[in-house]
Amino acid sequence: MSDGFTSTSTDRTASQTMPFDRAQMEPLTETILAWDLSTATGIPDVDNSLHLIDLLSAYGPLIGAEVQQLCVGWPKESQGRQRAEVILGEARRRISAQPVGRTAKEAAGRAQNLARLVRALHQTSDQLNEERAGSQNRPSRYERSRDFNR
Repeated sequence: MSDGFTSTSTDRTASQTMPFDRAQMEPLTETILAWDLSTATGIPDVDNSLHLIDLLSAYGPLIGAEVQQLCVGWPKESQGRQRAEVILGEARRRISAQPVGRTAKEAAGRAQNLARLVRALHQTSDQLNEERAGSQNRPSRYERSRDFNR
């Protein structure tokens, strides 16, 4: 059974082109998101946008798998897990969509959509890590009930 974040042969050579390091991907996503699609100036040509789409499509499942792993052990009712599951569902749909690239603007728009997705996955990962760190500083249910019964 696939979780939607398994690497496939459609990832082409993107993983060989650039190491997938968050510190390198964050500035790339911000650059992509800064493109102004309302004007045709400043956006890359179709081939460069398609290359970026390949990179983001290969990186998305990696960060998605990380977020999915962070959800393990969280109660299904927790807000953090529910938010993460919504983002993961959207990630599965967007990553599997075929790139549109008939024009530079269409290809750049697809790259921006994937960049937004990657940014959302990064933010979700950060939120889950912060919530986990916060919950580790709180007393357990057992400790709270023990202190209450004293």
